Amino acid sequence: MLSEIIARGEIRDSRVRGAGLVTITRVRVTGDLGEARAAFAVFGADPATLEQVRRGLQAARAYLQQELGRRLRARKTVMLSFEVDRSLDNAFRVEGLLRADAALHPRTTVSPTPSQEPVVSDEPESVIDRHDSDGIAGRAVPDADDDISLK
Repeated sequence: MLSEIIARGEIRDSRVRGAGLVTITRVRVTGDLGEARAAFAVFGADPATLEQVRRGLQAARAYLQQELGRRLRARKTVMLSFEVDRSLDNAFRVEGLLRADAALHPRTTVSPTPSQEPVVSDEPESVIDRHDSDGIAGRAVPDADDDISLK
């Protein structure tokens, strides 16, 4: 519900409105439902912008608390506070590190060469390893019509 209020542009503070898409990523509520700490993120925003958005949300806190109480029909108004969610920044940082590592250490893959010739095996003739047309090893198992004699 908090996300809806913000997304609909009900907060008129320019620090929130001009920042882009403000996303509430999580809300932690105390056991007595008296306090709630909402974490938010703004995709592509620098730290200074995130701090400005946090200040704007804090300034709109009374309005948000009143709207949540009204929409939830709650007897008690929850006390809101806001914090920047840094988990997206951390995820992007880790992804960048993994991409950089992959560029420095490319993986080499070896694909089998296709062959129609049977592979020499010590197994009985009833089960012979063969490579199929895709180059993937498979097991040639006799059909029900094949004559299988055990020696």
